[in-house]
This record gives sequence, structure tokens and C-alpha cells, in this order.
Amino acid sequence: MVDVFKFQDAREYLHAVFAEKKKANTAYSLSLWAKELGYDNPSTLSSVLRNVRPIGQKLRASIKQRYKLDPKQQLYFDLIANYCDTTDENQKSFFFEMIQATNEKAALHFVDNDRFKTIADWWHIAIVELLKLPNVDGTVKELASALRPFVSKEQIEKALLRLKRLDIVSQIDKNFHLKTDHLVIGDKGRSEAVQSFHDGLLRISQEKLKTDSVEDRDFRATFLPIRLKDLAKAKKLAAEFHQKIYELIAKDDADVVLQLHSQVVIWGSK
Repeated sequence: MVDVFKFQDAREYLHAVFAEKKKANTAYSLSLWAKELGYDNPSTLSSVLRNVRPIGQKLRASIKQRYKLDPKQQLYFDLIANYCDTTDENQKSFFFEMIQATNEKAALHFVDNDRFKTIADWWHIAIVELLKLPNVDGTVKELASALRPFVSKEQIEKALLRLKRLDIVSQIDKNFHLKTDHLVIGDKGRSEAVQSFHDGLLRISQEKLKTDSVEDRDFRATFLPIRLKDLAKAKKLAAEFHQKIYELIAKDDADVVLQLHSQVVIWGSK
């Protein structure tokens, strides 16, 4: 029996239930499962699994009854289904708090995923810095129009909700406000999230090299021979430079957000 408490996404739970049945009987099909759950046509169930349709009350009731979920499991299944299907920020926050109260371990997985996405998707860090500008009100519409390259309103909404759960921003009506200092993304080992973050910045840099005027950007590269044992010193100096330039030019009355992206890599060796 698949344990619903091990999932933070209701659709992932449904996929796992189907996979378990398929493992027990290789001839088992989505059509058979749909009939077991009370559907004559498997297309409705297929649409739910593909996130085309919401997880409706009929399907929820069938899952609860068919797999004999106890009251606490039923509540949790409803919560993760509601969390996945709602697009309203306040409702997502409400359902997240309910999930946390119902299953603390699952809530920790949400936070782990939030931290991963905050690092992996570059616009989270850009939003944090934009919220430091004095003339920014912190609405989704304003942030979406300020970010270059384009980031969708939906991506901005999800990012703000994620930053809110991580206690990085707070919300008053439609306005978001910063609660913490600037964030620095380093490179501690081969983290998938860190690699995704820097990969995103490299793609943006390629675009800006072609589109931005030389007055609005600065691209430079330095190749220098060093001893391998001094590589750690070079990386430390690069990190100190980032911190130093932040201290020197970051201002309370700033009106733009600057991206400083450096690399220390070995290009060749004997």
C-alpha cells in the first residue's frame, strides 16, 4: 500500500498508486484503473494525471474509499490536492500551514524543495534584490515588468510564495516586502541547484552580450598561469571581491539591480 504521507504532490501519489498496481500486474491499464474508480472513460483520469484537470471531488472520494484511507490520511490527501490545484497565493499559504500541522515531515520536504528552487531559478535572487529598491512597491505586476529577461507573472507568483514560506519576504495585501539581507549563491560541491542557477545566468549573459549596449554592461575575461596549489587562493579572492564590491556600491537609494557573475575555472594544464 502506497503511503500518502510520503508525498507532497497529490498527482505524484496517484502516479505511485498506479505504478504499484502495474508492478503487481503488467497487464493492468489506465482504462482498468479508471473503471475501478468509477469512470467509464479513462480520459478524465488521464487529464488529472497530466495536470490538465483538477483533482475533483468524485476522484478524491473514490481514492479514499478504494484504498481505505483513514480520516487523517483523507484530510492530508485533500490538503495536498488543494495545494497543487489552487493558483491563489493566500490559499496556497493556508493549505501549506494546514499540511505543516497535519504532517510536519512532509512540510520539511516542501521547505527543502523551496530552497532548491530558490537557488536553481535565478529570478528568486533577482526578486530579493529588486525588493531592496526604494521605488519598488513589490507587487507581482511590477516585479514581472522589471525583470529582464522576461519572467512570467505565474513564475513571479510562485517565487514570491516560495520566498514567503522561507521567511525571506512578507506580504501585506498585494505588496511583498523583504525580511532578510542580500543572498549570495556560491558553489559548494556539485549541487544540481547551484549548477542550474549558474547555467541560467550564463544563458542570460549570452543574450545580453548581443542585446545590451556597451554602456549598460561589462564583459571581460582574464587568462593567467598559476600554480594549482594557488587555485583555492584565487577562489577566495574572487569571493572577497564580490563581497567588497557589494559593500562599496550597494546603496539604499539604488534604482537598478546589477548582476556580477564571475568564474574561476581551469582552461588548460600541462
